[in-house]
Order: sequence, then C-alpha cells, then structure tokens
Amino acid sequence: MDVVLASYAEGKVGWHLGDGRGNLPFTQAIGVGKAPHHLFSADWDTDGRADVGVVCYDEGTVHLLRTGSSGSLQPYKVLKAPIQPRTAAAGDLDRDGKPDLVVGGEEPFLLIFYGKNGYTGEPQRLTGPASVWALDIGDLNGDRRPDIVAGTYTGSSIATFFNAGFGRWEEPRVQPSGNYNFALYLGDFDKDGDLDVVTVSARDHVINVHLNDGKGNLSDRHRIGTGQWPISLTLADVNGDDNVDFLTTSIHDHAINVHRNVPVTPPKPVLIAIQGRLIDGDTGQEVAGNVSLVDSTAMERAGDLGGSLPGAAFRPRPTFSVPSDRRAPYSCAQGHGSRVPPLLRSGLCCRP
Repeated sequence: MDVVLASYAEGKVGWHLGDGRGNLPFTQAIGVGKAPHHLFSADWDTDGRADVGVVCYDEGTVHLLRTGSSGSLQPYKVLKAPIQPRTAAAGDLDRDGKPDLVVGGEEPFLLIFYGKNGYTGEPQRLTGPASVWALDIGDLNGDRRPDIVAGTYTGSSIATFFNAGFGRWEEPRVQPSGNYNFALYLGDFDKDGDLDVVTVSARDHVINVHLNDGKGNLSDRHRIGTGQWPISLTLADVNGDDNVDFLTTSIHDHAINVHRNVPVTPPKPVLIAIQGRLIDGDTGQEVAGNVSLVDSTAMERAGDLGGSLPGAAFRPRPTFSVPSDRRAPYSCAQGHGSRVPPLLRSGLCCRP
C-alpha cells in the first residue's frame, strides 16, 4: 500500500511508496496548483495503475496525475473548473469503461467531465445545492447506473442525483443532514446489500448515517457523537469482523476516533409448546391438543432497538491523541484502488 499527501501551504503532493513491510519511505514530491484541498484516485489512462486527482481551490483547477511504470507520479492533465472547487469523485457514470469526474464547490451546481471526451470540452452541469464539500458515486437504487451523492458544508444537507442514463439526470433529492459536512462516503453499513450514506459534520461534532431502503430512499440521519470538530472520515474494518467501521480525525481535541460497527440481532420471540389436551371447563369438550404460547415480552424487546441504528450499533469510541504541537495532514490518500479515503484505511495512520 502506498500513501499520497497534499500540502495546502506548499501546493505540492508527496508520494510515499510502501515497501511491503509497513515502511513508507518518502519517494517523490510534485508541484500542483495553489491550495490543494482534496485528493482522490482513479485510473485515468486505463493502464491498470491507480492514478491521483488533486482539487486546487485557489486557482479553480483539478490536476490529474498518472502513475508511471516506475511508480512515480507524472502530470497528466489540468482541468479548468469554472467554479471554486472543493471536492471531486471519480466513477464510470456512462458505463463506457472510462472513469468520469464529478466536481463540486461553492456554486449551486456540480460539474461532470466525461472520460470518453478525454476530460476536455465544456463539462456537464447539474443544478443542485451550493457549497458542496464532499462527494461519492455509487448505485443507490439497484438499476446498475452509478448515482451521485453530495454533502454540503453550509447547507446542512445531502443531495442525491439519480442517473437516468444517456447523460440524463433526475432532479436532486435534498434532505437534512449534518452541519459543515467535511466528508461523505457510500458503503453497506447494515449489510442488507445496498449502499448507505455516511457523512462527518464538523460543527455539530457527529457522524451522520443515512440508511438506504434498497430503492434509493435514504433515512433521516442517525447521529453518532465523535471528536470535537471532525474534519476527516475513513471507512475500514478495524477489528476483522467483516463490518465497516468509522474513523474520524478531530482537530480541537487532537484525536483519532474509532467507532466499531457492531451488528444488532434482535432477540427472537420465545415459543413455548404445550403438548396435551386443553379442556373447556364449562362444557368439558377438548379445545386443542397442541397450544403454542408466545412470550410477548420478548416480542416487544425484538421490536424496540432503543433508538439504535437498525442492523448495527456503534461502540463508544476509543481515541488516540495527537500531540497538540503537530497538526494532522489536511488531506491524505492511499494509492490502492479507486476509492481512496483521506486519512486512514485498515488501521493505518498517516502522521505528518
């Protein structure tokens, strides 16, 4: 596993190639645009190697870097975004085998750069909420077309854009979520076979989980308290139980917060079978030869999860302190696969 770090102040990307033994020696630094705000990954040139994208806020650009045969990063393309870009995500929206690029920012629309056009030409615009700081792509309603979910920073909402095919998109479904959403990811958190949505919101210090009913309808948010002013979210199975756990970094208490996803199995109703004859005391006639009584208390317990997340609960978070004189990296990505979280994956911590 390799690691990529972006330096907001220096306008550079650092590349650390793993040696297979857990060591991440510094390999390369490459200059990009001013104020890199977000890192993501996809295979831009379809050569089978994971490449890197960098969103640069100050100059309104997205820099695409490709991974060469020697493992070094090389400039590939620079896309001019006619917005103040904050975030981006990659996915094959038109199912042509090439990754497409969705960019969000301060303006009330998203931009789509299609891979079939070589990411050139005028991008498609999707009208929606302003101040989008987090994006992810996935099929929410089971029609095999990738959809887009956007999280707003100042709007306290998420917006779902359903893919209607052939470059057409439905009007976004906007619903309340956290305040100051710094990150958003899709994943099957309750293990029911469809993609759910999770965001981390800095101002209210919580993780927000929106469960999917399988048809693309997302629940109201289930709030999970985390550290003070969390600015980063990562998905990983930290304890090897095949459940997706959540990790956040919070800058006011200098902590890394681990939230373990623990499946909740409601107790089954207890059936008590009474073998024999049941006699009506008035008539003396047999009413039944086998009677099953149901423990109604157990049924009530099974129907009441006490307000916890359906299908899953999250244990209280253990925290790992970060020294107050060392700032956590603002943006970090691991170059392994197309979905690259910003700071942590599989329990790895990228320290400055």
